[in-house]
Amino acid sequence: MVLIRWLLEALKDSGLFRINRFSLQARVRAILLYMTGLSYREITYVLRVVPCSHEAVRLWVKRLGQVTVNVEAKPRRMVAVDETKIKANGEWCYVWAAIDVDTRELLAVWVSWQRNIHHAEAFMRRCWRHA
Repeated sequence: MVLIRWLLEALKDSGLFRINRFSLQARVRAILLYMTGLSYREITYVLRVVPCSHEAVRLWVKRLGQVTVNVEAKPRRMVAVDETKIKANGEWCYVWAAIDVDTRELLAVWVSWQRNIHHAEAFMRRCWRHA
């Protein structure tokens, strides 16, 4: 609930959605449902969260993706990277995680279907790019 309130306040202040055909709460709800993994069509036609087309939800997500948050990179003494194998929907996948050893802050999470050096390097490159 705190995330929704925070996102609503941030969007109100940004003026990102100026046309008020749909409420800001409905837009935020649809965007968050998309971020959880639902498709645009599932949000609009199956769940009927917002009475609009799936294309409108796609445009909202795209517009929100243009907003950037500037966070200063902190110096890290040491970062720990680990992976674990889990079963999701009957298929095995690997969840990679990177944490700061000193603060125990979660830095990155990534899911892959294979565990090999290529996936490990890709995860590490992503961590360094966003550090």
